[in-house]
Amino acid sequence: FIEDDNKIYLIYELPGFEEKDISVAIKGRKLEIVAKKVDKEGIPNYLHQKLKRGFVIQKTLPARANTKKMSYTVNNGVLEITFEKHKGGNYNGAKKIKIN
Repeated sequence: FIEDDNKIYLIYELPGFEEKDISVAIKGRKLEIVAKKVDKEGIPNYLHQKLKRGFVIQKTLPARANTKKMSYTVNNGVLEITFEKHKGGNYNGAKKIKIN
């Protein structure tokens, strides 16, 4: 994960795959990325055989990731997923308490 003050970024290199070949799903705090080549056009047969099998990436997201505020882009085989962080550090019922 790469983080700044407001967002969490996940970056995956998926060479040979285009946006139409990739699906991103979130269930609770589980992120699942499935990459599977559908279109054979312009790809040598030996490479298509490998890409059509595809692969799955599963990742548990940190509690501070707001899974309702997510976006992603695919550019030149690089998938970038962005999550906003929960505001004020209060997520999943967590609460900060100052001790004197």
